[in-house]
Amino acid sequence: MPIRLGYSCTILRRGCLALLLLPALLLLPLGARADNLTVNCANGESLRAAIDSLSAAGPHTITVTGTCEQRIAIGDGWSLGRQGLVIQAPAGKTATITPPPAEQGLGTVVDITGSQAIGLRRLVIRGGAVGLAITEASEVDIGSCTIEDNAAAGITVEANSSAWLWGATTVRNNGQFGVLVQVGGTVWFLGGYPAATAANLVEGHSLWGVAVLLSSTAQFDGPNQIRNNGSMAAEASAGIHVGRTSALRFISTAAGTSEISNNTGPGIRAEVNSSITLANATITNNTGAGVALERLSVGEFETGNTFSGNGTFAVSCDASSWAVGDLTGIAPIKCTNVEIKPKHKTSTGLGARELERPPKDE
Repeated sequence: MPIRLGYSCTILRRGCLALLLLPALLLLPLGARADNLTVNCANGESLRAAIDSLSAAGPHTITVTGTCEQRIAIGDGWSLGRQGLVIQAPAGKTATITPPPAEQGLGTVVDITGSQAIGLRRLVIRGGAVGLAITEASEVDIGSCTIEDNAAAGITVEANSSAWLWGATTVRNNGQFGVLVQVGGTVWFLGGYPAATAANLVEGHSLWGVAVLLSSTAQFDGPNQIRNNGSMAAEASAGIHVGRTSALRFISTAAGTSEISNNTGPGIRAEVNSSITLANATITNNTGAGVALERLSVGEFETGNTFSGNGTFAVSCDASSWAVGDLTGIAPIKCTNVEIKPKHKTSTGLGARELERPPKDE
């Protein structure tokens, strides 16, 4: 039986499943026309022109094939904000969006501004400075996509925007940052959907795999993998960095399915009044501490966490930070401030602004 938790979230025992487009679609004008377009970039058709041909209010769907050598903008942050647009490759296939050859490594490939109920499905986004930028209160779900080989960052989510990653979405080899969440941004990593084994993956970034900064939130549910990030100096890099009054929840309903591993520096670093919550997480073989808590930060440890092979301590705290919860089997710990809560109950949900049901795969 589903268990209802938080703000309109339906939780199943195996994970949180979210219908990402429904709330914004309900706000669309009653007279809005739905359009379904196809674009074949291999034949010289333009994805950008197809987007521009649509009314601002959907629901609209564009099915794209081939490699589209152009930048894409959805919403302009001024007069035009779009609602209800899905851009997808056909089922079982992928389509690529990348800048023209002369512009490789520059600019943003897909820029989404002031737009809601936007869906990206089975797309490969590569070759810019930033692969996908989501800003100005935009809401975007990213299903079964690959964001790779961008020079600075894979995905940025900022200015009160929200993003959902699901369907074994992969973010890899994007310069310094895999996923950068800042200035009130929120990102959900929904592992285990649609298949129970579908794990989202973030790997191969020189500073941080995931960065959560400036009053932002990242929430992981189900199987997710954060690995092989941080080739820069260990004192700066980490698998996940949480800073400046931000929060991380890394929750799995089954032990051994969610992993933070083989990163240079700590697996997770939290600093400046930030918080982390872990349940059923595997944190292993990072060159620094498994978890490092600094500058008035708090780590809350629920049941089922496994630490092994980390370079210094399983958990380390500076004098102002705290480790709280069920620390059974976690060693060595270097924390002066510890509050033990045996058999601390594992969370069953993500707790804030999750939506109702799985996204519809068009």
